[in-house]
Amino acid sequence: MIPDLSTFHAVPWNDGKNIKIAEVICDSYRYSTKEPLFFNPRYVAKTQLDELEALGFSLKGAWEVEFILLKKGT
Repeated sequence: MIPDLSTFHAVPWNDGKNIKIAEVICDSYRYSTKEPLFFNPRYVAKTQLDELEALGFSLKGAWEVEFILLKKGT
């Protein structure tokens, strides 16, 4: 996974202990070749958006957090 730093942002919630939380969306790539994984939903969405834009359309959407990576001991 390679983070898309343009998506990095702090999230407004915490557990009441003043812990700062952020999230970033990542793109998945094949480790050996560094090519995007064609079945990754983010890659599919990007290619479909390119096709829509070529036809003069646009699309608005949102991402769902699928899993979270945490630092051990936090």
